[in-house]
Amino acid sequence: MSVTDFQAIPNYATLRSQLNGISASIDKYTSDAPITSTRQLLEESLETKDMDGILYACKEIASWYEKNIDSIKSNEFVFNADTHEDNMRQLPHIISTIEDNEEWFDSSANSYDSPTQTRQKLIFISHSTKDSEYVASLVDLLRKIGFTDEDVFCSSYPGYGIPLGKNIYEFLKSCFKDYELFVLFVISKDNYYSSPASLNEMGAAWVQGAKSIPILLPGMSPAQLRGVVGPDSLALCLDSDNVRYDLNSLKNDLLLFFGKQQINESAWEHDRDSFLESCFAITPLSPEEISAIESADENANLADLVEDRVSLEKSLYRALVIAKEGQNKPLEGWIRSELKGYESDGDLPDYRKTKSRNFRYSGINGNMQVTKASLPMGFIRDEIMDKIEDVEYRQGIRQIEDFANSSSAIAIDRSLLAGEVAHNTQGVVKCVSLEQLLPSSFFG
Repeated sequence: MSVTDFQAIPNYATLRSQLNGISASIDKYTSDAPITSTRQLLEESLETKDMDGILYACKEIASWYEKNIDSIKSNEFVFNADTHEDNMRQLPHIISTIEDNEEWFDSSANSYDSPTQTRQKLIFISHSTKDSEYVASLVDLLRKIGFTDEDVFCSSYPGYGIPLGKNIYEFLKSCFKDYELFVLFVISKDNYYSSPASLNEMGAAWVQGAKSIPILLPGMSPAQLRGVVGPDSLALCLDSDNVRYDLNSLKNDLLLFFGKQQINESAWEHDRDSFLESCFAITPLSPEEISAIESADENANLADLVEDRVSLEKSLYRALVIAKEGQNKPLEGWIRSELKGYESDGDLPDYRKTKSRNFRYSGINGNMQVTKASLPMGFIRDEIMDKIEDVEYRQGIRQIEDFANSSSAIAIDRSLLAGEVAHNTQGVVKCVSLEQLLPSSFFG
């Protein structure tokens, strides 16, 4: 059947009825996020007689049908496959009709002409400041799409936040009152719901009926959403296998919202994948780190550290915040290693290496029982001593500080060498425990 075989669409009311019917049949078949987002766009555009929006949605639905019609027809649980096939075949006729009847979308009948629809459009990024690294990557992606500081509000990104001299709460209030918003909720598992400001923004967006989408950071699933943006909300999940397709849909929705032209697809795919790589390269602060940072004194200075008025551990936590804010990943990696300890197979700084040929043992020497006695050098062969005299200390900074402030000797258990000592002394010295001593100056 060609497009000319379809019955003519006489007016906008008939067009709207047919498109709502197509949307409803798709709704009964699937709740998949991308096509559902397209359906919502179609319904909103039909309400406002937005010709560009309707055309875009129809073309997206036609493309979706081409990719999915075989699966629909072969699905034994779909009893109206013929309806879907008719929908797919009818869409080119509908698209042609829309393009031939621009008068149906005359601006005099378009609700965008009303005062409430002429507001400046704005992308409002609602997030916890503890997730600012992810948000910085998102703003960079929006900039590459073509959005400027006039199009985007992000409180934690320099130049995109609250102007100098403005009252914070009054400015945020004006955003929801004076702009037509597209709100991006950037939600993490631990941080968003513990931020009163974020929850207030979510509530305000819901009350205003602003267009919005949750962007779920790694580790956050749709089932964990709560409040007015709940588990049934359409969400873009960075952990999802469909994240690239979902980002494509988000990009298209934003461009359509602002009435901007499409961008170069090859450049977009590169920028999109770079955004995902940057997100998964971020190591978020753990709840323990956040607690430690919050308990550290921001006003502590170098003199406090040198004179032991503040611990090195707390100073490193403060430095971690500075490293993350400056996106200095080498410094951030070093600080984390110092705080938590170095991996067993990772590189170790030279200052964490030392040498020791000083051993003590407890056990039997001839007919005498000894406790923590010094072990003579010759009781361990040189080739073994050469292997064990180099000591790498990989534990976290808290243990090092404890050792540096301790008056007792620091030792590594070497009891596995008891057989070596017994062999070299013809059984005269039998070690119950054997320890390699480290100089306290090393920890200091």
